[in-house]
Parts: sequence; structure tokens; C-alpha cells
Amino acid sequence: RQGESDRLVLAKASQLPSVVEAELLAISKERDDLRKQKIVEEEKFWKYYESLCDRLDIAESVLSEQRLKLHPQEVKTTSEWLAARCDAMCLKLKCGHSR
Repeated sequence: RQGESDRLVLAKASQLPSVVEAELLAISKERDDLRKQKIVEEEKFWKYYESLCDRLDIAESVLSEQRLKLHPQEVKTTSEWLAARCDAMCLKLKCGHSR
């Protein structure tokens, strides 16, 4: 019984280097796969980042153009509002002066 147990231990011990080598190879392959995946993910990130920056530039230029187009209308609206306020103040002054 002891002899059989010793033989099993010896058999397992003789297989240990191949088991460890297989584990090391698996770990090395996984590390390489992770490095490749990281490179792919970084490339995707920078591609999306550049695309986002391009889209933001386009949006900014469109908004700037719209502001330039809307600005004269806003100025016209503001000046009309100020003119109406001035007319109202003049009427108030005339009414107050005539009393």
C-alpha cells in the first residue's frame, strides 16, 4: 500500500514539469491575446475620439453660422422692442406733461 502510494506520488511528480509548462504557455498566450486586444481597443478609442472631435467641429461651425444668421434678426427684434419702450415712455411723458 505504501509502495503504491509512493508510485502515484512519483508519477504525479514526474508529470508536474509538463503541467507547469502547459500552464505557463497558456498564461503567455493569454497575455499576448490581452496585449493584442488592448492595442485594438486603443486604436478604436482614438478612431472614435477623432470622429467625435470632427463631429464637434462640424457642430460648432454649424452653430456659429446659425448664430450669425440669427444675430441680425435678434438685433432687429431688440431694437424694435427698445423703440416701442421709447415710444411708450414718450407717451407717458406727454401724458404726464399735459396734466
